[in-house]
This record gives sequence, C-alpha cells and structure tokens, in this order.
Amino acid sequence: MGPGFVVTMPHKRAVMSYLDEIGSKAKAIGIVNTLVRMKDGRYKGYVTNGDGFEQNLLSQGASLQDSHVFLFGTGGGRNIALLLLEAGVKDLSVCNIDKQEALEMIEMIRSFNGYVSAYVPFEKLAVAKVGNTAQIIISTTCLEMKGKRSVHVDLLDWDAID
Repeated sequence: MGPGFVVTMPHKRAVMSYLDEIGSKAKAIGIVNTLVRMKDGRYKGYVTNGDGFEQNLLSQGASLQDSHVFLFGTGGGRNIALLLLEAGVKDLSVCNIDKQEALEMIEMIRSFNGYVSAYVPFEKLAVAKVGNTAQIIISTTCLEMKGKRSVHVDLLDWDAID
C-alpha cells in the first residue's frame, strides 16, 4: 500500500464515487474516512473512526464483552455500532432524533452481520429507562461539532445513573 489520506464530514459519502474499491464495512455503512493508494495506483476506501474509539474505551478499562450499550446518533454511530457488536456487546440500544435514520441504521447492522439492536424512541421516559440500565452511553451526534448542545444529553436523568 502507498500513501493515503483521511476525509471528514461532510465529504465521507461524496468521496466514495471517486474510489476504485470500498471495504466491506465502509460499503455497508455508506461512508469512508480513510483512503489508501494501492500499489497499482488505485484507491480503496475504508471506515476506521470506530477502531480508535474502541481502543480508547478498552484503555480506560471499559468491558465491552456482554455489556449493554446505549448509542445516541446515527452518523458516526454506524461504524461504532458494528465495532461494538463485533467486540462482544450483548445489547445495543439506538436512539436518534430522526426515527427513520435510526431504523435504517438498525437495518444496516442486521444486514451486515445479523446483529440485533433495539430502537429507543426519542422520548424522556424511554431514554431514561434504557439509560439507567446501560453500562456504556455513547453520543455520536454531530450537533456539538456545529456548536450546538446535543438535545440527547438532556433526555437522560444523570442523577439516576449509577
């Protein structure tokens, strides 16, 4: 492999049409963030942002095996969701302000490797119920990147979480 480069939002989808090959996980998720120039000069796209996320979780002592994870957001969450399930997460609950996007992400997860995850409605009671039982809560929304506070955070009762 030769040199490559990394792309970020909002180019992760658009760049795919310029690639000669796309990795299976990137194809399933519908984005790439790492492009590598192969020895023959062709470019292949991968999605790698979840790998560093998993390594960081493990370095902090988090146990993924048989855990229950609550995931907010569907953008970067797609890669992270697949990575978590491959790492042995038992239950994955997904909440997103756009229900259709959440359901599409859940379907993508199922079609990639038969993993199952559950949709959680974007409602305070539903979020509180799942949030109180999850061992790991992850926000993958892009709102903070746009200088806005994520409304997902306000749905959790942080005082009730152990």
